[in-house]
Amino acid sequence: MEMLHIVLAILVTIPTFLLFIVSILYFHYGIDGWDDMIREFNILKFKFSFGWSQVRIQRRKVNYIKTWKHSVDKFGDLVFLEKGRSTYTYNEIDDLSNGVGKFLYEKGVADGSVVGIMMTNSVEFIVSWLAIIKLGGRPALFNTNLRGTSMVHCLRSLTDCNYLLLNVEAKAQLDRETPIDFKLLRITVFLADLWSKDIGNTIIGERVMSMMKMISDEEAPGKWAGDNKAHDAIVGYLFTSGTTGFPKAVPMAFNRLWSVLQVALINRYNITQDDKMFSSLPLYHSTALCIGLHITILSGGRYIIKEKFSVQTFWSDLRAHEATIFLYVGEMCRFLLNRKTSFQPKVEYQTRLALGNGLGKDIYTPFKETFKIPQIAEFYGQTECLAFLGSVLNKPGSLGYIPKIKLGPQPYRVIQCDTETLQPKRDYPTGLCKLCNMNQAGLLIVKSENFGNRTIYHKSNQDVRFLSDVEKKGDEFINTGDLVMIGTDRSYYFVDRLGDTFRWKGENVATQEVASCINKLASVHEACVYGVTIPGHNGRAGMAAIVVDSEDTFSLEALYETLSSNLPSYAVPIFVRMVHSLETTATFKYKTNQLKQDNYDMSVISGNLYLVNHSQRTYEIMTLETNDLIKKGEIKLN
Repeated sequence: MEMLHIVLAILVTIPTFLLFIVSILYFHYGIDGWDDMIREFNILKFKFSFGWSQVRIQRRKVNYIKTWKHSVDKFGDLVFLEKGRSTYTYNEIDDLSNGVGKFLYEKGVADGSVVGIMMTNSVEFIVSWLAIIKLGGRPALFNTNLRGTSMVHCLRSLTDCNYLLLNVEAKAQLDRETPIDFKLLRITVFLADLWSKDIGNTIIGERVMSMMKMISDEEAPGKWAGDNKAHDAIVGYLFTSGTTGFPKAVPMAFNRLWSVLQVALINRYNITQDDKMFSSLPLYHSTALCIGLHITILSGGRYIIKEKFSVQTFWSDLRAHEATIFLYVGEMCRFLLNRKTSFQPKVEYQTRLALGNGLGKDIYTPFKETFKIPQIAEFYGQTECLAFLGSVLNKPGSLGYIPKIKLGPQPYRVIQCDTETLQPKRDYPTGLCKLCNMNQAGLLIVKSENFGNRTIYHKSNQDVRFLSDVEKKGDEFINTGDLVMIGTDRSYYFVDRLGDTFRWKGENVATQEVASCINKLASVHEACVYGVTIPGHNGRAGMAAIVVDSEDTFSLEALYETLSSNLPSYAVPIFVRMVHSLETTATFKYKTNQLKQDNYDMSVISGNLYLVNHSQRTYEIMTLETNDLIKKGEIKLN
């Protein structure tokens, strides 16, 4: 009888306890359905998985080379890399990187050396990357579009960079367009062409690789210093636009990235060794290198690289390589939508997932439906790794999600700011920042403790914008420079890039770098550079408002020549607007709000407006007819 009472008590208690839990979830946290409950559970599971992954990496001291070696041991005979008709297994790439590493070691590259890599997408790029890291060096990845002063600045900004690796295509391009005296910069240049029969002290070709095979991998204690690096050591450098006007070197540490890739992407989208990932994005780009390459390393899959993106052959390339995943940036997707004829709807493609960032809300659904893509993994990220937001709701434009059950760190905030001065709006008399409401655009900021002790985030670094006293006195956040909005669905939506950079052709353009280039011309008094929106294009096209001595004598050909010889092609302004004067703020920053609102609309612009003509290497005056064609999207700008 006593047992029966116990059983009855339990049967009564369980529903009561469940009702109590449901009441808390509903009334306290606002969870009002199974879908809501499942989403919150998945968020908690993600946080736990990410946290446990970080603990495991730290305890086991899992550094970059240990991760690579683990993949080689596990997937050694599987194909790792594919380019054209050639394939290379994990073991083969490992052997090639050992050969290049031994050669570079003989030439003086050792623990702590900074070695530049300026290459188009190639086997040599990935082999060189691995070789330098194995030696304990730090590869610095240069954009192959860099020219003149921008290139020299990047080389000089890394004071320890005494070596530069080029492949055949990058060397030919550099020699043809802007030859640089590397000897004057005290930089030794090596040509990496692994199957070349050419012989020379600076050529890493077939003969060198054969000779390196005769040298034992174990010779010279300390050669492979990468084995003993800390789990959070700086692995290499990517270049991105800096607030000072020129590209800045951003140090990369992979301790957090391994966990993000594994938990947020590989686990969530079930990426396995059976997947073949296709990328036509440049490997110096963080999406192709940090995301694509390293997802492949972790999952044991195959990475298919193409030298450059082609609208005409993109879909046929996917089919020929039987790719199951492809990487994208937003502008690429818009190009593909504008050239649907290259896609054959009746042909069976193996693609199950598109992975990338910048897919505009306006083309998300058309892109997905037109090309029959089962799933899109859109994310928001920055080269500096300030923030990473993955798609949770799978809605057009939706990124990340603010959980109702807030357990663990909540690193992101969206605050009100003045878009002209870029300063946060503060509440008086407290002096704290004003947080944005739902559907109110504001500045995305991230807690500084989210990044540990990495050197780029030290306050002495002028490229990092710190904010203090945000929610309470003494707290510290980092300004991402991006305007976002929190929707009523508790998800983030990207709105615009603020400040001294804008995005065009999938690349960041530093306005001060372009302006300083224009100001080199003696007849230019002032130059203000900003980005403007154009129908049918992602990002913003560059526009320069300039004050000159005399417009009648000003040489537009000289302007184009100065810009094209010193800037990457994507940074050359599309429009040039002549103005009599430029307004500034109290702190002498140019006021760009009105200029951006005027856009290229000739009905509101006083003064002449010019459009770039790359074929004639000049700028030509805009007409009302040209203006209307651009507005209708009938003129494609590049």
